[in-house]
Amino acid sequence: MAIEIPPPARKVIAAVQRRFEPLDLKASWVRPENVHLTLKFLGNIHPDRVPEIGRVLSEVAGEIQPFPLALSGVGLFPKKGNPRVLWVGVRDPGRCLDRLHRRVESGLQSLGFERENRPFSPHLTVARIKSPKNARELRGQVEAGPELPHAEFEVGRMALFQSELTPAGSRYSILKEIPLDLDGPETSSNSKKEGEDNGR
Repeated sequence: MAIEIPPPARKVIAAVQRRFEPLDLKASWVRPENVHLTLKFLGNIHPDRVPEIGRVLSEVAGEIQPFPLALSGVGLFPKKGNPRVLWVGVRDPGRCLDRLHRRVESGLQSLGFERENRPFSPHLTVARIKSPKNARELRGQVEAGPELPHAEFEVGRMALFQSELTPAGSRYSILKEIPLDLDGPETSSNSKKEGEDNGR
């Protein structure tokens, strides 16, 4: 389960990637059009379960009104040692994202999915780092706090994604799009997107 990121925010993601590319990191850069905000990773599920998942999540979505988010800051996971993930943070001024996440967790738990015990740390993964090469320089630039252009957007829906690993990277398709606080049926899409580049 994830939230798609609109084009203006994707442009900011692309700018962040360009900023760090001169470090010549050995990394897998996520294509900006594929960057998304994960609410819950479900793992391998049988296609027959998609309708019941969609039903429960529609009930959850009906309790949440559309809300604003903004991109905020750049960071690394883990916070110490060799970095493995470069990310852009998300600011949730009304705590609506946190509330949506908690309700998604509760709804899916009712279907037998294990609840995530780690604190929810919303972020957008922009690169997965495969080697400690230039890690010190990377961490230094991140800790210097590069400013991001203002990018605020409204969240009006969430989506159930399917991911498939291919030699070219992850390939995504949307199984269900579920609007927030709106009546009417869910929409479906089988449009596929290319995944991550294998480095740049």
